[in-house]
Amino acid sequence: MFLFRNRSKLLEWQKLFYPELNKLKLSKQQLLALTEQQALQQEKIANDCVNLINSTVKPDVFFSRYDLLIEKLELLSKYENYIKFNGTLPSYSLQIAKSQKEASVRSLIDRAWLKADEKASKLKTEKGKSNQYIKLFEEFEKYTNYMTQNNINYLNVKRH
Repeated sequence: MFLFRNRSKLLEWQKLFYPELNKLKLSKQQLLALTEQQALQQEKIANDCVNLINSTVKPDVFFSRYDLLIEKLELLSKYENYIKFNGTLPSYSLQIAKSQKEASVRSLIDRAWLKADEKASKLKTEKGKSNQYIKLFEEFEKYTNYMTQNNINYLNVKRH
């Protein structure tokens, strides 16, 4: 009975990488090595996402990277059942990323606004200055379905 449960657990583990395989093809040692290797790659991608999320002024980069961060943290959270992680667990980082999205979007809005301000201050005509802000709001309008109502309200306050 124990052997069957163990094989079942290994097969479940293997399906993280090869969902189409219904027979156990990898040993526990192979799965461990594969999981550790994949975890390192996924962590690198997640860290790159965090750096971009916290620095970009472009909504398209921000929202695509936020989605990718969530995807990678969800995957890494599945690995928690099979390997040890040093530091913060991916499942905890996932909770934090989800709970801080609104604040992160607000920070993006502030960075983008400062960048538009900087560009506008270098222009001579009022029309040119105004166009910087119009362009900024047009970029954000494409992503309102990714934003909370509080973020949308914050953006609208900046507009006026």
